[in-house]
Amino acid sequence: VVKINIAGDPSMITVYPNPVKNGFIGVSFTDQPKGYYDIKLFGGNGQLMLRQGINHPGGSQRIKLPVSSRFAQGIYNLEIILPEGKKRSFKVVIE
Repeated sequence: VVKINIAGDPSMITVYPNPVKNGFIGVSFTDQPKGYYDIKLFGGNGQLMLRQGINHPGGSQRIKLPVSSRFAQGIYNLEIILPEGKKRSFKVVIE
């Protein structure tokens, strides 16, 4: 017997808006475990542009990452290292 969840896993991390507007990248944690999350933003050439760690209390939370005018327009890679060491990656467009 195998349990199938058609609706998908309700716990997730989303990045918004994409493309980025108003100088902030929003990160939404939904039903995520408590722990330290390491967030890194890399430029198209692989250069680390921004790094921020957060101690997430568990559950759901929204944070904003500042993206200053020094960031050139283009596609960036946002990586989030979860407390258990897994990595989630997102492509982010900065206009």
